[in-house]
This record gives sequence, C-alpha cells and structure tokens, in this order.
Amino acid sequence: MRLVIVISLFVLGSLFISCDENTSNSDIPSVVLNTFNLEFKQVEDISWKRRGEHYEVEFEIEDVDHSALINAAGKLIKYKKEIEIRDLPQEVLASIRSAGSGKIGELHLLVIENKKYYQVEIDGRLTDSYMIFLESGEEVENVIYFE
Repeated sequence: MRLVIVISLFVLGSLFISCDENTSNSDIPSVVLNTFNLEFKQVEDISWKRRGEHYEVEFEIEDVDHSALINAAGKLIKYKKEIEIRDLPQEVLASIRSAGSGKIGELHLLVIENKKYYQVEIDGRLTDSYMIFLESGEEVENVIYFE
C-alpha cells in the first residue's frame, strides 16, 4: 500500500512539473504565432515553452520532429528538423566518421538566418558529445547546439 502511495505521489509530482514549463497558445503573442503559422505548414503536436525573451515551439510535420525559436517581436531565430543519416551530405558523414568519436545519435538539420548546419549527437560511453558541421563537412565551433 505504501508503495502505491509513493508511486502515485511521484506521478502526480511529475505531471505538475511538466505542466509548469509549457505555455498555452493564449499566452503567446500574436506576432509570434503569425510567424510560426507562416513558416510552418501542416503541423501537429504543437508544444510552446517560454525561454527568457524567446518562445520555443516543438512540433511535428509528417511525423518528423521539429523545433523553432522565435523572439517576442516575431523573428524566427532558428529552427531544427530531425533527419536520418541518409539525409546527411557525404562531406558531413565523412567528417563525422574521421572524428571516430563514437556511435551517431540524433541528427538535425539546423537553420539559422537561412544558413544550413548539421548538428550531430555522438553517443559516448559516459557522456554524449555534440558537433555542428557546414554542408561542406567543416566543423563549426561558434554555433551553439540547439537542444
């Protein structure tokens, strides 16, 4: 009986914590919603979160995970789209393999101001590492990995 109570409290606590992060559509400025609706079509499973001065939206298009960051003025800062290894340019794949860091985890196409990057999660034994590449295969150090 005690175990059931502990598990119930844990589940309820988890629900309250997860609800605290999400922002409802009514709390999103119309200019932000307009930008989102203009940029992305046929979206499903939309979830908004406030990130300081920005709004992050996670969503799916044709069962593919996407995320976007839009500022309060309605400017699209960046977005990412989950991709498969077959979607990587050969130069990027060659650079990842030459680094030999570990198993390839999540892959995303990252777009910042119309410039394409490929962000790669490398599954390590103890910790994961993150790399970002240009289409040419050159690793980029000055772009922050978009979680």
